[in-house]
Amino acid sequence: LLALPGIGRYTAAAILSIASDQRLPILEGNTIRLFARLIGMLSDTQLGSSQKRLWQLSERLLPANRIGDFNQALMDFGRDICTARNPDCHACPISGYCEAFRNQMQTTIPVRGSKPSYQDLREAIVLIARRDRYLVRKCADGERWAGLWDFPRFDLSSGPWQRRLESEIRKNTGLTVAVEPLNRTIKHAVTRYRIQLDCFQAKSVRGRLANRGYFNWKTVAEIVDLPFSTTGRKFADYYLPARKS
Repeated sequence: LLALPGIGRYTAAAILSIASDQRLPILEGNTIRLFARLIGMLSDTQLGSSQKRLWQLSERLLPANRIGDFNQALMDFGRDICTARNPDCHACPISGYCEAFRNQMQTTIPVRGSKPSYQDLREAIVLIARRDRYLVRKCADGERWAGLWDFPRFDLSSGPWQRRLESEIRKNTGLTVAVEPLNRTIKHAVTRYRIQLDCFQAKSVRGRLANRGYFNWKTVAEIVDLPFSTTGRKFADYYLPARKS
C-alpha cells in the first residue's frame, strides 16, 4: 500500500486495520490532538520528534484485537469529545489520566507552529489529441510528483500565454499545435505550493512526436490505469471522453 501514489503511513494503517484488523496504529488530526492532550505535549506536534513520540504512543495503546474498531473509536472520540475548541472534558471517560485537563491547558494543547508559507505557481496544462490518443508524460526523478503521470504542463508566469504555450509545446515535443483560448482553471494546494492551473486544448496537431523518452500517446483506457497527479486526474476527468465498457 505504501508504494501506491498518495498512500502514506496513516492511510495505509487505517485501511489495513479497519479492513483486515491488522495491528497497526493511526495518527491523524483528531488522534494527534487527543494524544497530545493526554500526555501534555508542549512541543509543536508537527515536529519530527513530536511525531515520533505520538506514533510510539499510538502503537503502545493498541489492544490485542478489534484494532479497526479501536482506531475508528479514537478518531470519533477526538471528533466528538476531545474537540479542537471547547472539548467536553466533563463527558470524557479518560480525563483523570489527561495531563492537559489536570493542568487546565486544553486550550493551549496541542501546540502548533506557524502556518507554512506557500509559493504561488501559475501553470498551464494542455490536452493534445491525435486519432483517439492523448499526449501524456511520466514525471522524472527530482520533479514534483516524480513517478506519476501528467499531461503536458508548462510554467505560465509570463505571457503572452498563447504564443508561449505553442512555442513550449513545439520545443518539448516536436509537435506544432494551435492552442485554443483558456477553457477552465483548477486551483490546488499541495505541500508548499498554491497552484493556479489554466486548462487548454490544442487543435490542428501536426508533426512527429520527438522526445519519446518522456512523452507518449495513450488511449483513454490506458490513461485510466495510470497513476496521475491530483490535478492531472482532475483535468482528465474534465476533458477525456468517458471510458466505454
